[in-house]
Amino acid sequence: MMEQPPRSAVELGLMQGAPPAPERLVTADNWIEGPFDRWGFLHVRELARTARISRGDGPVLELPAGPRDLAALPVALGRGSVPLARALQDSYTDGICVIHDGHVVFEHYADGMRPDDTHLLMSVAANRAVLAHLAA
Repeated sequence: MMEQPPRSAVELGLMQGAPPAPERLVTADNWIEGPFDRWGFLHVRELARTARISRGDGPVLELPAGPRDLAALPVALGRGSVPLARALQDSYTDGICVIHDGHVVFEHYADGMRPDDTHLLMSVAANRAVLAHLAA
């Protein structure tokens, strides 16, 4: 049976203690690599120069919810396919929001992250398996 990896920065012991143990220290050299990114992406302002980008002055449009259960959806990971929930866990994904046809259809947040947290944004992409499933 495959062992489940730790899910949170706390479970990993990252940045705990004063000072943290060297193997648990998140630094400018390792903060974007898993599993150190579990702590680094939510604390990027403590590790690198950042700038807050305003959303602007216009009204906020709240997207309607249209929840879909995508947790079991098979997605490519490595050389195989795994359920989306497992891919999110194994890739140390902090948060994901899937929007389809103007509706929020899937949201997942890990390690204490909330929808309104400030978080580093590195890429936005559409997964073909998710798009095909939503179109069906």
